[in-house]
Amino acid sequence: MISNFFKKIFGSRNSRVIKELNVIVSKINSLEKEFEEKSDIDLKSYTELLKEKYKKTHNLDDILAESFAVVREASKRT
Repeated sequence: MISNFFKKIFGSRNSRVIKELNVIVSKINSLEKEFEEKSDIDLKSYTELLKEKYKKTHNLDDILAESFAVVREASKRT
């Protein structure tokens, strides 16, 4: 009974996780236009840029949205 009360207020664990993931998906989608305009060579060099960013920060979350956007665009082209 109490757990149902908290679920109604805060949502279930699943709904909270999905809400967090939707934020990341929105960031990835917002980058789509930018990466569509890049050439194949630019996409390849952007991958190197992402590797350098990771070496500096050692935090994958910092490059997550950009990485997925690059991969999505590369997969659309192949």
